[in-house]
Amino acid sequence: MKTTTPLLARLAGLSLATLLLASLTSALAQAPTEGSKPGNGGKKQKMIEKYDANGDGQLDESERQAAKEGRKAKLLEQYDTNGDGELDEIERSAIPERGGKGKKAKRHQRMLEKFDANGNGQLDPDEREKAKAFHEQRRAEMIQKFDADGDGKLNKEERQKAREAWKAKKS
Repeated sequence: MKTTTPLLARLAGLSLATLLLASLTSALAQAPTEGSKPGNGGKKQKMIEKYDANGDGQLDESERQAAKEGRKAKLLEQYDTNGDGELDEIERSAIPERGGKGKKAKRHQRMLEKFDANGNGQLDPDEREKAKAFHEQRRAEMIQKFDADGDGKLNKEERQKAREAWKAKKS
């Protein structure tokens, strides 16, 4: 009976070592490759695999240009809703990396509703100037109202009071 106990202990130890080795191997297989960033899903590596025509493991200028054109074609296919071959401001705001369906897209839509005087779906230079002037005026009013220490800018506490006042006004 004593001879089986050391044998079982060895088997248990070998099993544990095998499990640890398998876990380590799995973790290394999922680790980012050289040149890729953690959490980017290996996008850079996939791009290299797709566009590295000369097989050197890097993208030269012509390969980068091909990748850029491929990305543009894919974006046009997905987001060019009016079919003009270009992405206007509204179409660009729908792209998730550009804030589509989020705060940026909503803010962009509010800006268009407020300042797009000719209704063409984008802010022309004069409309942008009006929007900029409006926001500068609004910022000056906020500073005047909430800048308790008089330094011409809002510190953390002053910004918090401004947010609270804005939320109260919005309710």
